[in-house]
Amino acid sequence: MLDNVKNRKLTLILDLDHTVIQAVKVGKEFKIEDLLNKDLHEVVMSGTERYMVKVRQFMQYFVKHISQAYEVFIYTQSLRAYAIKICKLIDPGGLLKLTEARILSRTEDDSP
Repeated sequence: MLDNVKNRKLTLILDLDHTVIQAVKVGKEFKIEDLLNKDLHEVVMSGTERYMVKVRQFMQYFVKHISQAYEVFIYTQSLRAYAIKICKLIDPGGLLKLTEARILSRTEDDSP
């Protein structure tokens, strides 16, 4: 039984918004100064809805190391489609195995 405990990964739930990433919706209030950082990624949703997304510094290092010990889930107050695109940014190599089943979005959340 002790071997089973040693071989199992712990569960880690990461809050996507303002923790793993910072995102700014591109619109009238968007300023060109916000684009000066070269580490920004553009995420395009349906229609003309666009976001500029900054992945936290050292995120790739973090992903590499937590993937060895944790089964990772993502929580977001955003829509599921947005979260799926962001997961591809934070884990392009698929180390965390962030399938749709591991994403909890506001679609599943009962809060208003």
